[in-house]
This record gives sequence, structure tokens and C-alpha cells, in this order.
Amino acid sequence: MLFCTAAKCGIILLALRARVEIQTYEGARACLFAGVDADKPSIEATIWESLALDNAMTALATSRRYTWQSVGALGVIELTAPGRSAMVARGLRRIGLTDKERRYFELHAVLDVKHSADWNREALRPLVAEDPRCAIAIAEGALIRLTCGARCFERYRAILWS
Repeated sequence: MLFCTAAKCGIILLALRARVEIQTYEGARACLFAGVDADKPSIEATIWESLALDNAMTALATSRRYTWQSVGALGVIELTAPGRSAMVARGLRRIGLTDKERRYFELHAVLDVKHSADWNREALRPLVAEDPRCAIAIAEGALIRLTCGARCFERYRAILWS
């Protein structure tokens, strides 16, 4: 059931990012999962761009050599989360989901602004102040995450617009 909820919200986010006017969850789902059993996710049914994103995040987190890149990749998620959450909440409202169903995203559209500011103040600034050389690696990690995410959204747009 968790996958279904995450998939539903992800599909709405993708539709919003792609600026596709999909009026129902079922319409978005049909568009993205044509010929695929979306309730039983598999590697074979996952686009390579999504796998690359997951693999990049895992690779950064599993080697101490890439500690600073991992910090950058995680930090950019916090930095970009409020906008994503707000768009998902608007999309969920547009297709008629209840306040309860939208609560997580509406709450995070506000809370994640604070999380991002806290991350910058309590994690990034002290790290860079202690050793300015880590700033380059932190930026590399952020760019890796942003690039992989952009490739995913480009692919999702291509699927939604086809």
C-alpha cells in the first residue's frame, strides 16, 4: 500500500512538472504505466534514469570517499523539497483528494523551508567554515543529484507528452 501512495503522489508531481493537464490520478497512471503492473514494481519496468538516480545516491552514501558529495546530494534535496511538496499538494487538490490525503505535502511545503535553512546553517556552513576545500565536493554531490533528477523528469515528460 505504501508504494501505491508514493506512486500516486509521484505521478501527480510528474504531471505538474511536465505541465500536463491530467485531471485524474487514473489518467496520469494510465499514461505512465501503459502495459506495466504499477502495483508490482520491478527493475525491468523502471526507467534507467530512475535507476541511475537511485544508484548515484546509494553510491555516494556507501563510500566514505564520497562523504562530502553525499552531504551535497542530501542538502539539495532539502533545498528543493518545499517547491516539490507545494506542487504535489496543488495537484492533489486539483484532482479532488481530501485534506487528509494532502496533509503530508501541504505540511512539508512549509516545514521543508525551515529544514533547508537549518541544513544550511547547521550542516553546510560549519563544514565549509571548518574546511573550505569540502565545498567543491559538496557542490559536486548537489550537481550529481540535480542532474540525475533532471534526467528523470525529462524522461517522465517525454512519456507524459507522447
